[in-house]
Amino acid sequence: MLNNLTILLWLAAIILYAVSLYQQEDKLQVFNIINSIDSISDVCIDWEFDQDECQLNWE
Repeated sequence: MLNNLTILLWLAAIILYAVSLYQQEDKLQVFNIINSIDSISDVCIDWEFDQDECQLNWE
């Protein structure tokens, strides 16, 4: 019984650790997307720029 409980606890710990890593990665991606959008708005703030020019600066 103790052995099964130990295995279950280890599995639970590993799953929780994996979920927390996934959530951290997700937050980093959201942060990167926000930064990218911010840099686009800096580049394309002037409405005289056409779509192609903004697209080139985005790449």
